[in-house]
Amino acid sequence: LRALGFAERAGDHRERRETLVWLLLAYTFGPLPAEEGMLRAEEIRLDPDGGLEVEAMALISVAALKAMQGRFDEARHEMAAGRSMYRDLGFAVHWAGSAMISGRAELLAGDVRVAERELREGYEALGQLGETGYLSTIAALLAKAVLAQGRLDEALQLSEASERASAPDDLESQAQWRAVRAQALGLQGVLDEAERLARESVAVVDPTDFLIERADAYRTLAEVLRIAGRPSEAAAALEEALPLYARKGDLVSAARTRAMRDELGTEGSNR
Repeated sequence: LRALGFAERAGDHRERRETLVWLLLAYTFGPLPAEEGMLRAEEIRLDPDGGLEVEAMALISVAALKAMQGRFDEARHEMAAGRSMYRDLGFAVHWAGSAMISGRAELLAGDVRVAERELREGYEALGQLGETGYLSTIAALLAKAVLAQGRLDEALQLSEASERASAPDDLESQAQWRAVRAQALGLQGVLDEAERLARESVAVVDPTDFLIERADAYRTLAEVLRIAGRPSEAAAALEEALPLYARKGDLVSAARTRAMRDELGTEGSNR
């Protein structure tokens, strides 16, 4: 917000528009609850000086937050509208990079095939453009989509592509490639390495205010611990994830995490 004030005082309209886009990303992935994030994103969308680039990102931001609430039909409509605007404007990197957000929404919806299609399209386009900032995250998310379809070897290869493209200070990508590789290795029975990577993923993002990333990392750790036959430890990891999802207002992930915790409780009582 301070940067926005500086841009406005300087009369720098280009800098102001870029700052609004970054604010929208912060509302989407940062600590602001989803409901409040949608209201602020809608205010930015209606900003008469924002321009089409800002309007496109505002639609995508609102769509991502609606997906967290399980409003998938609305989310898909607004996501498609925002991404189409990017494409029509000729913003190739923005369009391809926004697959990171649309793919996440489809993963939340549980439609892994559509998620794969969205993410692969963005991944291939960014590869052709030589862009690595978005690509590193998209590669990890694409790995999640193919892993959910049982393609473990391909998921591992994509996690390696994400690792190669990830900048040292790109905490999101650094956490995500570790998490998806941990899941794949856990399913292959390489449990010590899987647990090490899952705990590293938690350590990377836990000091941040990326609530969803933190919660996802704990849930991955829980999945690895469950595979290892340690349900009480897995349940403890889920108890770390739940309040983070709740603070963000990610109702879909919170519900899935509670269901997983309840299943673990049943497993524990049957031992």
